[in-house]
Amino acid sequence: MSQKYRAALAGLGNIAWRFDQKTDGVGIGLTHASSYLKNDRIEIVGGCSPEQEDRESFEKVYNVQSFRTIEEMLTAVKPDIVSICTPAEYHYDQVMFCLKQSIPMIWLEKPPTTSLADLDNLIRENGQPIGRSKILVNYQRRFSESYIWLQSLYKDQTLGACRLIQINYSRGLETNGSHLLDILFFIVGLEGEYRLKWVSDSRSVSPSFALIFQNGFSAFVSGTELPYHNTDIMLTFDSGRASVLYGGVVRRIECKVENDLFPDFYRLAESKIEHTDNGEIQCSMPEALSDLIEAYEDNREPRSSLVTARRTQKLMEEIRSHSIR
Repeated sequence: MSQKYRAALAGLGNIAWRFDQKTDGVGIGLTHASSYLKNDRIEIVGGCSPEQEDRESFEKVYNVQSFRTIEEMLTAVKPDIVSICTPAEYHYDQVMFCLKQSIPMIWLEKPPTTSLADLDNLIRENGQPIGRSKILVNYQRRFSESYIWLQSLYKDQTLGACRLIQINYSRGLETNGSHLLDILFFIVGLEGEYRLKWVSDSRSVSPSFALIFQNGFSAFVSGTELPYHNTDIMLTFDSGRASVLYGGVVRRIECKVENDLFPDFYRLAESKIEHTDNGEIQCSMPEALSDLIEAYEDNREPRSSLVTARRTQKLMEEIRSHSIR
């Protein structure tokens, strides 16, 4: 029989479990808790939060113990997996404590830390090339079919070589822009070295910026202060353009065709548009959890690890440093 695992959650806010109470998230896997519930190998055994109301609500829904601190929780329930869903400024200390307690699996919300130095310290503490504890950073779009589709078009050069990547995001660089930066590096791979060319308003919560990659193509990232999520990524190739729009809800292909009005000139024309169920969140968090468990059992790194998250952390730090020169 497959081994069963005990899971506990540090931080009891939206991504930990509350999104499920606002929608039918339990059936989809919108949060850490509902992803655990969908996995028949996982038992939720506890949660922790400094907020009494969070603890009481969580206990009522899940019928498990809750605690004020992560130290109290780990001592009492001895979990195999810990979800760290607290604000980013607490991540470093909490992950470090989990490592010192030899927690086998850690499901860490993004961004993993608030500085590159802290992230590097965690990587060193956990050991490389294969960490002692398996730490999955929750850049869950790496597990979404829409973004895997974009990556395959880039790698296979189905539409020719990539010449331009355009990204739109809103509601904060660290909060939402980081997801798109991680997908950018997921698509271009570890060999995609870049130079930060330009940064817009240094004080903006959602700055715009441009990258020049060593193989010649550019990436333009447009950040906007909006009261809604503006989450798009478009790859322009020699023979067309591929886009994932509205946070993964729409996949679109446009192909190069001859212009009817101007012979021997060409333009793009829509070739295929596809609407996906539930957009980017369809199965991505349950898939991330499954990958974390498989990484532990196979003694490998998760697909979204501290190491893969490092490039996004480094770029965000470069952007913020650039802004104060």
